[in-house]
Amino acid sequence: MHRGAFITDADTRRLRGVTRRLKVSGRGRADHIAALKTRIITARIVSPRDVPRNVVTMDSRVRLRDMDTGKRTILTLADPFDTSMFGDRLSVAGPCGAAILGKRVGAIVHWTLGAKVRRLRIEQVIYQPEAAGEYPW
Repeated sequence: MHRGAFITDADTRRLRGVTRRLKVSGRGRADHIAALKTRIITARIVSPRDVPRNVVTMDSRVRLRDMDTGKRTILTLADPFDTSMFGDRLSVAGPCGAAILGKRVGAIVHWTLGAKVRRLRIEQVIYQPEAAGEYPW
């Protein structure tokens, strides 16, 4: 069984475009773009039909729990050009979004926010486009 991240081949193509657009537009921080590129390079690439149903893919709706506060939140992992400052869409180009991309339910992801290390557990993939048969080609 593969323990690392899974990314679909369709999401890989989409995310490579996202990193290019972020770089050209100047909207993304260099370290966030680098983290997303690393996630793409190190992930196991699978077809949309073969991605496990409990893996966070682009446009997945997930329930996360903060390991320090116990607070739960439901977010949709989204393209950074399709998010707003407020709401329930989490940019895949941010530290949290890049951290959960391709990870399974039960995984605890870490990232640094200022001087603090944040820890979130992926509790549930409420909706995954691939599991719903909605392949983005």
